[in-house]
Amino acid sequence: MMIRHKNALCKLAIGLLVAVVAGCNLRQGTPVEPEQAAQLGQQVKVYQAGDLAKLKYTSLGSIDASACKFAVWDDTPTEQGVTNQLLSKASATGANGITSVACESGTGGALLRDCWSRVACTAEAIKVIGN
Repeated sequence: MMIRHKNALCKLAIGLLVAVVAGCNLRQGTPVEPEQAAQLGQQVKVYQAGDLAKLKYTSLGSIDASACKFAVWDDTPTEQGVTNQLLSKASATGANGITSVACESGTGGALLRDCWSRVACTAEAIKVIGN
């Protein structure tokens, strides 16, 4: 009976460990490699509000991305890194631009998400016509 109890506890501990590790990976976007970021920067442009007045475009909706520093040895997330994630998401929706980029960073809310520091950004994906 005692062996069965130990096996059950062992399985439970392994299951919890897998859930925690999987949960950490689901709480943030996938980092964009430098080569892919350079390509995305040519395909998807970041437009400022003043640029839009001269352009014909269609909104494809809001997008968001985030990055977290979970362990002391992880890289500290940056706005540029998260913006690269936004460019990747925008490209996947067929957008060739993003606008209204807003980022929030720090440790205050990050600690509630089990992060040392966090950067979260939102934007609007757009399809610029004839440009």
